[in-house]
Amino acid sequence: MAIKTRAELKAKTLERAGHTIFNPRTVEADDILDSCLIPGPIQQSANTDADHYIINGTRGEIRSQLQGSVAADTGFTIELRNTSIEADSLIVANVIGGEGGIVSGSVLTANVLGANSASFNFFNTGVVLQDNAKFTASFAIL
Repeated sequence: MAIKTRAELKAKTLERAGHTIFNPRTVEADDILDSCLIPGPIQQSANTDADHYIINGTRGEIRSQLQGSVAADTGFTIELRNTSIEADSLIVANVIGGEGGIVSGSVLTANVLGANSASFNFFNTGVVLQDNAKFTASFAIL
């Protein structure tokens, strides 16, 4: 069973080959968690054609398609609404699938708009992206 939360780590003694390698009563669990990432499960959106998505959790996938063609050297934005986003969160995002040049010709950044909200900003370089081109953007909130 994978440990996913601070509470689970603080309550569990870890053993390997009959030896205790972590005991929350002798090691400060917060010290370990502050220096490593324990990501949650990937939440997925339905395949839709929308300008915003509601996906809660610290990792997710936005499965979407373009709402119109995108000219070369221009961009578009999608809003993410997520209860794990705090005003000081860091969001790492990338395009992991697509058609019509959306992977090879796109740059993706993510910006926190405020608590519970972020924008995914796509910038298209080099080619025209056709209307309804499908893509998946993945993210992790740290």
